Amino acid sequence: MVHVVAEQYIAQKDMVTYLELANELVSETRKEEGCILYGLHRDENDESHLTFIEKWESRVHLEAHFESFHFKRIIPLLKELTEKNGNLAIYKEVF
Repeated sequence: MVHVVAEQYIAQKDMVTYLELANELVSETRKEEGCILYGLHRDENDESHLTFIEKWESRVHLEAHFESFHFKRIIPLLKELTEKNGNLAIYKEVF
């Protein structure tokens, strides 16, 4: 199993647009083969800090997600709305 944590920081002025695009990304991604969990979460202490938390059956499924039409279309749009660099971490389950 593979887990992904992708953090972003979004300016308040861009939040509505970001959330609309992210909602579409989440909706389409949840239909993908191998997707176990895919959601967007907001930090309780910093509303500008949003994090995608994902769980995939395998790295192969995650790589297919990176090649999906909706990922390739929406991710560049989301990146344009980020206020500062976030962090992307990919974890392989140990236990």
